[in-house]
Amino acid sequence: MPRREDQQRAHVAGPDRTEGGEDRALLAGARASRHERRRPCGQQKREIGRGRRNAPSIGLHVPADESIVEWLSLLQHHGAPTRCVDFTYSIYVAAYYALDHAAGDCIVWALNANWAVNSSIRALKSAGKTNVDVLLNPALGGYEQAIFTALFNSPAVSCALPANPFRVNERSRIQKGVFVVTGNLVAGFMENLQAMPNWESEDHLLRIIIPVGLRRHALEKLFYMNISRTSLFPGLDGYAQSLGVYHPFMNPETWWSSDT
Repeated sequence: MPRREDQQRAHVAGPDRTEGGEDRALLAGARASRHERRRPCGQQKREIGRGRRNAPSIGLHVPADESIVEWLSLLQHHGAPTRCVDFTYSIYVAAYYALDHAAGDCIVWALNANWAVNSSIRALKSAGKTNVDVLLNPALGGYEQAIFTALFNSPAVSCALPANPFRVNERSRIQKGVFVVTGNLVAGFMENLQAMPNWESEDHLLRIIIPVGLRRHALEKLFYMNISRTSLFPGLDGYAQSLGVYHPFMNPETWWSSDT
């Protein structure tokens, strides 16, 4: 992919597993969209509250109450539906996720993070939200609380804000992860993204199609770049799942020989 060094981009991977065509591929990677369309903002607040109450009893690290994005990260890590969509700053990690279980052509979406942050802040200001300039600097005190105030309180504002907690967990660090947090839960991820000006520009959002015919070769190359479930999901589960690259299915030329 031709990349511009003066622009920071985050990448999201979404394999096309539907019959609706390539344009629906992103939603396969956006775990929040299909769940939260029916969830009011208050429901998301209640889920965070339940997490705060129950985390100590199940031996989890407990984030501070004001660390909203860290709470969302923790809940999503363990399977809860949230408004966060998984992105990564690595084009190679994004390609791996797109290809991992792809049955057809798959897509990597490249998002200009600087444009998304600035456009989200302008949309929030236009809706009368205050203290949103804090969102320009994640290292500032009150950053995560500002996200909560801007995105969780009425009125809902359609936008897509790249954000990470100050304390990054191991998996997110390894995968070079970053969340894109939607502002309007009634709308899907793409509707939030398309509410921002000039979203259709390739300088802001770029769609990269990977033909399914390249899947085996690409996964093998990524494996030897140390991008597999072994590295992305540390532990026995990730290692065992990564062994599929050695499966005969990945190399049918040697598997299907005359003496078998």
